[in-house]
Amino acid sequence: MENQWPPTLAMALLALALLGTALLWITASPAWAGTFKCRGPDGHIGYQETPCPADSDSAELNPSTVPPSGAKAHRPSQPYTVEGQLKALESAQRRARKAREKASAVPSQTQAKNGDYDAARCAKHRAETARWRREVRNGYRDKDEREQETEMLKHHEALVERHCPPER
Repeated sequence: MENQWPPTLAMALLALALLGTALLWITASPAWAGTFKCRGPDGHIGYQETPCPADSDSAELNPSTVPPSGAKAHRPSQPYTVEGQLKALESAQRRARKAREKASAVPSQTQAKNGDYDAARCAKHRAETARWRREVRNGYRDKDEREQETEMLKHHEALVERHCPPER
């Protein structure tokens, strides 16, 4: 026959064990612990987290957080949260999209002056533009797909402007 503890006694023992573990964990590594350099009577130097014994030569160390460049220590301007990272990523994507739109809106200056146009590339990008127009017109499954299709259409339209002579 197996000996079992009564449920209330088992719960009390479990709570006592958890409380003891928590107290031991809290007192074992205080958050305010520093680094101490201790020189023993034999001249041996040791480093530890607890203060040195009274009979040894000791000094508390405060490590420098200044990088080798001499600049101030890096302190993030915003906390490392998922929401903060998401906002930073979205703003970087907006800036990149604006830069792409600005670059694609300006036709190549050298081609406009010289009249150098690539007929093969022109035909290829006209076909791609027609394909992406059909894709946009036919609909989409979700917002990301719609955004990707419109971006591809804008991209190929810009390439048509770059590689094709202006229509008269």
